[in-house]
Amino acid sequence: MKWQGGGGFRYYELGEAILNEDGSLTGDIPFDVMAAHVWFSETKTPYIGGKKSTVLGVHEGTAYALLYNGILKDRSVNGGNVLTRKTLEVIQADLAVARVDARPPEYEKIVVYGEACRLMASTLEALKIEFRQTPYDLVTRR
Repeated sequence: MKWQGGGGFRYYELGEAILNEDGSLTGDIPFDVMAAHVWFSETKTPYIGGKKSTVLGVHEGTAYALLYNGILKDRSVNGGNVLTRKTLEVIQADLAVARVDARPPEYEKIVVYGEACRLMASTLEALKIEFRQTPYDLVTRR
């Protein structure tokens, strides 16, 4: 069958790349850009955003949190964007606020993205937390 004309085209404007060719994060990516990338990578739905929080939202029984680029503000601990007992308390407080404000569905587990995790595997398992390292787990989850 020969082409008879017709068709169309779509123009898309893409955001800046967040990963270099070697898989490392590029420059100083704003929190909202990284949050949108993490949310879409995990849920395949658009990130709504809203109030800046460690908690990105809850989707199909999983809460997603991101420790990145100063989101902890003055609540940060010496480890920076590291999952520790103190940063977990911040995430849990942010989850409690999100439930009161937006009434999202309850969650069965929490997925936390950050630079490193200082909690033991047994603690993560008991609290139903999956830790994913930024940027490595972002690259492998494409």
